[in-house]
Amino acid sequence: MASGQRIGAIARLLRSANPPAGMVRLACLLLALALPTMARAAGPQPPCDGIAVPSFGALDGPPTVAAWGRTDLRRLGWQPSSCLGWQGDSRLVVALAARFHSPFSLDALAARLVAVSQHPAIRIWAVTRQEWRPLALDAWAVDGPGDNQRRRRSGGRGAGGRA
Repeated sequence: MASGQRIGAIARLLRSANPPAGMVRLACLLLALALPTMARAAGPQPPCDGIAVPSFGALDGPPTVAAWGRTDLRRLGWQPSSCLGWQGDSRLVVALAARFHSPFSLDALAARLVAVSQHPAIRIWAVTRQEWRPLALDAWAVDGPGDNQRRRRSGGRGAGGRA
């Protein structure tokens, strides 16, 4: 079969109402491989500044995660969105997006999210140094972008009572 005939046969299969299962799997695999690259090409974007990148997945599905290093961010000319309340150069930006049901109220869920400030000594295995190191040197909750007072939250309402 000549090259042109093969391409035509493939095109007919793709246009048919019932493409072979192998073709559907191949198309899904190619799409799954391309999505992280497409998200990385756009750079991180919070939902407060338009369409979120990475995008939110299916309700109660796995979260979508993307990470950009300093080189990626500079190549993209990326700057933090003004709605984030931070400026300057970033060494690493990691974004997690998910949609889920929760048995908690919005206030209780916000309190759980800021509770990480109660655990500044969470340790991680540093592969490059081959040792356990703290995830962060310190952690605290704030009431907003202009707040620089360090305070631990003991529960209750989220940062500033807002979610």
